[in-house]
Amino acid sequence: MKRMLICVSSIALVAFCATAFAAKTSRYHGPAAKGGSVSFKAVSHHGKIKTVKNFRWKHIPLTCQEGSTKNSGSFTDTIPVHGGKFRVSGNNFSGNQFGETRGKFRPNGKARGRLIINGTFGRSPNRFHHCHVKGGTIRRGVRWHAHHG
Repeated sequence: MKRMLICVSSIALVAFCATAFAAKTSRYHGPAAKGGSVSFKAVSHHGKIKTVKNFRWKHIPLTCQEGSTKNSGSFTDTIPVHGGKFRVSGNNFSGNQFGETRGKFRPNGKARGRLIINGTFGRSPNRFHHCHVKGGTIRRGVRWHAHHG
């Protein structure tokens, strides 16, 4: 009975380890078209990308009613990938900022997409109103490109 229990335990351990090692995380990073950068992690299982985690943007230029500013932020959600594509959007807690990104993985180890940011940014008295990505539009945003490595 002990031998059978040890054998079953060994098989379960091997199966667990094989599943754990089948998942691979790759880091992607690259520029946004009008300045700034994006970065994220892609998690793949058995060679197919299944999720995106920690999508971040840094120093993205914004055009606002009062002039220009830059914005950095992130989506902390785990984003599902279907057919090589992903999309996430959200508002901040006060509802005065909106962000969205859409992306697609390419077979050459690269990804591309669009980032949309708009709303009111900063703190009083230095608030920036009616902001959107510089060079982009409120609805289309700005393009980004990323590669892993």
